Amino acid sequence: MAHDSGGLSREEFLRVQEQLIELRNRNYELQEELKRKSNEISQLSNSHSTKSDALQFASKLISRSKDKDSAKYEVEIENLQRKLATQEEEFRLQQETLFAEINKITSMNEGLKKASEISPENEGNSTLDAEYQSLKSELEKSKVRIEELEQKSTTLQELLAAEQAKKLEQDSLIHGLENQLLECRAEMETNEKEAAKKAQDLEADQCMLNMMVELKKYQDERETMIKSYKEMENSLEVQSELVQKNQKLEKSVDYLSQNLEESKRHFEEIQMKYNSLVENEQQKINQSVESALKEYRDQALITENKFQLVKISYRFFSTYLKIQEVSDMRKEFEKERDELLLKIRRLEDKISAKDEEKNMALKKQTALMKELQRSLKEERKRADSLEKKSEEKAGWHVVGQDMETRSSHTFDGNESISSLSALESDNVELINRLTTLQSLHHESVSRLNHLETENASLRKEIHEKSELIEHWIKTRAMPSNNSQNSSPREGGLKKFFTSALQGDESASDIKEMNKKLQRMLEETLSKNIGLQRDIQTLLERTDM
Repeated sequence: MAHDSGGLSREEFLRVQEQLIELRNRNYELQEELKRKSNEISQLSNSHSTKSDALQFASKLISRSKDKDSAKYEVEIENLQRKLATQEEEFRLQQETLFAEINKITSMNEGLKKASEISPENEGNSTLDAEYQSLKSELEKSKVRIEELEQKSTTLQELLAAEQAKKLEQDSLIHGLENQLLECRAEMETNEKEAAKKAQDLEADQCMLNMMVELKKYQDERETMIKSYKEMENSLEVQSELVQKNQKLEKSVDYLSQNLEESKRHFEEIQMKYNSLVENEQQKINQSVESALKEYRDQALITENKFQLVKISYRFFSTYLKIQEVSDMRKEFEKERDELLLKIRRLEDKISAKDEEKNMALKKQTALMKELQRSLKEERKRADSLEKKSEEKAGWHVVGQDMETRSSHTFDGNESISSLSALESDNVELINRLTTLQSLHHESVSRLNHLETENASLRKEIHEKSELIEHWIKTRAMPSNNSQNSSPREGGLKKFFTSALQGDESASDIKEMNKKLQRMLEETLSKNIGLQRDIQTLLERTDM
């Protein structure tokens, strides 16, 4: 048994290595052929893609719609590649360990053989028996591992069969697509007779483009599957090194090469059909595209005109709404103006009443002044008369009486002097009050005059603006009374739009008018604010 294991490990290992080298060389040759074919296919596809912009546009649209499916396939392929890579690494490690163990076992067997040849007397030695049994157990373990590897190889072969079934399904799908292409071609021939139905021709062309793009997609999928098959072949080759099934692998490689040749021939036939279809249908597509472009341009012009009409109508509608807002603002402004005029009248009445009161107070003060001046004159006369009397009496009385008269005379003189000083101070205060009242009256009169002038100018401006607005509304053919608008508002708007569209003025004139009206309204509002402030200040001063 040891001799058999030693023979297997030497000769068949070399044989397996030679077969693996041959298979790898063949695989490299097949890969180079596939690269050449893929380069030729890419060149052909590039040449065909540059022929017509319409085909590129359709392919872009279809590729966008089918990116999701391609992403799914790519994810599945990546997962399979990862699984294969992990399995290859596992098999490689197992192969290395098995070869190392087999080499150990063979070396140990050779050592045992040499030892048995040298010392046949020690065959019954317990140490040799133990070593032999350990080697036997190791061989059994290696056999178990080989069986496990064979099971794994069978599972991989099943996976290969499943992949081949998928490939057959894809071939059937390609045949179905070819049938659909033939059906589309028949539909194109029937649609060529109906020249009036341009839309159907375009749909048929689009169907053809979709089918062509799908063919390209399935071709790419086939290439990816071929790559995956190559990877599977490599993994199976590694397994065949362990399980010594090179013949099955050769058969599978031959089968795959036959399938590749058939797929190449099939692809060449499809490519020829595709070229003929492209050459035949390119002129038709160009004609249909030109007609469609003309129709599209006409429709674009129509839509642009409609859009411009909608813009104009929207502008006129906005101007109409702005005019209504201006009229509402004018009404509000007139109300505010009336309120302000009423306030001004009330203030004028109050000021006139205050003026009357001031005049009455001035009259009273003048009367008091006259009375005071008269009383002063009388007091002076009395003082003079008293002095004269005292001088006359001085020569007729005694010294004591003279002293009494002098004391009485001095007493009366002091009283008259104090009354005169009090009257003079009162007079000065009254004069100061009169001057302050006159200055205040003069200021109020000047402010009232200023307010009256501003009010008159505002009235003139408001009158001019109202005339301008009325003239503009009349020229724009607006409805005159609200009572006539008992019908729905849409009819008036339609009349306004039609009249505005038929008018001679452009949108720029309307914008300028709107700007002027806005400026006028802003000026009037600013002036109203100034008037309100002046009125408030006057009211505060009158209250003071």
